[in-house]
Amino acid sequence: MAEPFENPADIIEFVRKFQDIKIILTAIELKVFTTLDTHMLTLKEISEKLDVEEDSLSRLLNALVSLDLLHKVKDKYYNSHFAKTYLNENSNEFVYSLKHYCNTFERWSDLTGIIKPDFEGNDFSEAFISAMHYRAKKTADLIPLMINRDNIRRIIDIGGGSGVFLISFLKQLPEATGVLLDLPKIIPISKKFVKNEGMEERISFIEGSYHDADFGEGYDLAILSAILHINSALENEKLIQKTYNSLNKGGKILINEFILNEDETSPKRAVLFSINMLVGTKKGRSYKYSEIESWLKNTGFGHIELKPMGNDASLIVGEK
Repeated sequence: MAEPFENPADIIEFVRKFQDIKIILTAIELKVFTTLDTHMLTLKEISEKLDVEEDSLSRLLNALVSLDLLHKVKDKYYNSHFAKTYLNENSNEFVYSLKHYCNTFERWSDLTGIIKPDFEGNDFSEAFISAMHYRAKKTADLIPLMINRDNIRRIIDIGGGSGVFLISFLKQLPEATGVLLDLPKIIPISKKFVKNEGMEERISFIEGSYHDADFGEGYDLAILSAILHINSALENEKLIQKTYNSLNKGGKILINEFILNEDETSPKRAVLFSINMLVGTKKGRSYKYSEIESWLKNTGFGHIELKPMGNDASLIVGEK
């Protein structure tokens, strides 16, 4: 019998399909396709008809565009032929089973607790940091090769988690040292990864929130990997200013993010990730390159470059 998956990436992609499914079911519940019917409507018009706040709705609509169920022309959305025919309650061919699945999806989400009522769940922090480490490790060794590493002697990894990118830089820069900043509950997990790589003598730690902690100064490189999407635009502007102040003249900022295109409908991973941030954070979302570039320029960074990585993520590098 053939194996159902050829490699770990296959099962990750398969399991992540729950996001696509929930986006479609949410659109069914909110009657997005039915409201659009045969019309072309703006975000504001759809928001008013559904009585839904615009920011969260725009993320849902853009996600549906990325799934090819809606189309977007300038500022107007309209149903694909499939959505108009099968997902629209005004159509004689509407698939009524989907309304039933909206209810059963919620019940299935509690399957673990149904099977084991006393199940307490996994430790969120350790599971999250380990997952991020596993995902990042595949590209971590390539990132130092994508920037000019001359004169990098001291590095700060802001919200560094496992320190996977910091460790990769230090392996390629044997004279350099690093500082990893993260929350007090994360640092013990960070130290395990650092110890496993034999980097205890070269990496020190700062415990605290990157919003409030003192970064210190004198760094040649600051890493902000998978951080900006957690925050609001205003919080990111302040964080980038704080990072700028910690760098030596000529020091670099390295940002790693899923970057939205200018109409916010692709790449699919970045669009769905913005929904993920809507679910998982108070203010976070995916951002466009133009937004991040403006924060960097306003702070004083120059020589700003966008470097796609081929895994739906991109690096943005700026110099003080």
